[in-house]
Amino acid sequence: MNLFERGSEWRRWDLHVHTPGTQKNDQYEGQTMKEKWDKFYSAIEAYIGDGTNPLKNIAVIGITDYLSIDNYLKVIKDRRMPEGVKLILPNVELRLLPLAKNSPINIHCIFSPDIVEALEHRFFAKLHFTFGSRTYGASKRELIELGKACESTITEEECAYKRGIDQFVLELSDLEDLFKKDPELREKTIIVVSNNRRDGVSGIVTHEDFAVENGSQMDAIRREIYQFTDMIFSSSDSDIKYFLGQKSDNEETVKEKYRSLKACIHGSDAHSNKQLFEPHNQRYCWIKANPTFNGLRQVIYEP
Repeated sequence: MNLFERGSEWRRWDLHVHTPGTQKNDQYEGQTMKEKWDKFYSAIEAYIGDGTNPLKNIAVIGITDYLSIDNYLKVIKDRRMPEGVKLILPNVELRLLPLAKNSPINIHCIFSPDIVEALEHRFFAKLHFTFGSRTYGASKRELIELGKACESTITEEECAYKRGIDQFVLELSDLEDLFKKDPELREKTIIVVSNNRRDGVSGIVTHEDFAVENGSQMDAIRREIYQFTDMIFSSSDSDIKYFLGQKSDNEETVKEKYRSLKACIHGSDAHSNKQLFEPHNQRYCWIKANPTFNGLRQVIYEP
């Protein structure tokens, strides 16, 4: 045993990285999917280098896609990440009612690798969306069928799959019920909600504006979403301070309203090689924790 093993120290994490073949807005370069993936891995290797530059040494990556972990499984199987990447986590992006400014709210489930093999029947199969007279699950087969039902002219299954993903929007109560019935799955899941103006809970105003607003018709659902989540996807200084109880509401008020203080984490939301690990204004995410799923869970209790 190494008595001097490095444990809880500040490391760069990027928990919001899309890959070639992502189900929406794939901007990765390449004439074929193989070329896209080769360039993707080459870009990561070039960015991280030999790992000696702490600003570019990414310790943990969240491989993200909409209603799917297929690309996460490919990355794990390929084993082409640099040695400096200590952990790769599956991040499933979902869309949630009500509508934000430009789209439904984006909410993310970051899963422990321990539970990955069970996600098909314990998570995706338990999500539901009703269209017409039928209720669809979130398995690939049912999403294809949903896509075809929404647009009968679609014949190619991949096009139908993307169409089904576009249409599949959850009610918060359904997600709450799923995790309530499977507490072990909930323990292996970190739920993070977007808080930007386009597709986050804050909608068209800043969080502080509506947090102190009296009588908003959306206040109850906003509170419920924040209570349900563990962390916030935001790089806003205002959000960071607010959810730590350092702005208009103190710590006790934030806990009363939203169950707990919330850590604000941030990712590049990369959809192209150029965006990899480079969020706007270089607002990098530094987390002081072991590069493990439990290390990330600890941030919930020490935001």
